[in-house]
Amino acid sequence: MVNQSMLDQGLERKFKNKTIIYNEDDNTDHIYYIKSGCVKMVRHRLEDGKETIFELLGPGDWFGEMSYMSRKPRTESAITRVDSVVVRFNKEVSISDETLMEILVKRIDISLNKNELLMSGKVYTRLINFLNSMADEEGCIKDKLTHSDISGFIGSSREMISLIVKQLHIGKFVTSKRGYYKILKTLPKNY
Repeated sequence: MVNQSMLDQGLERKFKNKTIIYNEDDNTDHIYYIKSGCVKMVRHRLEDGKETIFELLGPGDWFGEMSYMSRKPRTESAITRVDSVVVRFNKEVSISDETLMEILVKRIDISLNKNELLMSGKVYTRLINFLNSMADEEGCIKDKLTHSDISGFIGSSREMISLIVKQLHIGKFVTSKRGYYKILKTLPKNY
């Protein structure tokens, strides 16, 4: 899908942690490829400015494809979570239809999973589904997550997440160190 000659056609940029790559409603039509680091895709609620995280993207992921293809304003903001290297492509660069289709299929799959997560009812159930979806085979979650990040991802308050995570720690279901979580045993279905 991505080879070095394709990457050479883009503009490689280095971004520091917490740098805004673009904002919601910006009128740009670039598409981006992450070489290293992590980028979060967010929207901010008008009434209180609270951030809702739609995705955490890492090396090998693309973002910005909707505005790239539709030439409409951005529907979310892209913000780095760590120092990151991103390649920006403009319309003059030829990105194959196959590559664009793979990007869109992945984005639809992520959206469907997110909708399923949010429709699961109770905050506890959404949190458990989120943690399980982020964990690898050993139960490790590779992305550093604050309680605020998790609450933005699953549509809850930070305080509720803190309360539930504390109970999961007490029950020795999860452990965390500096925002990195590990699931130690099967998370209980009910809280």
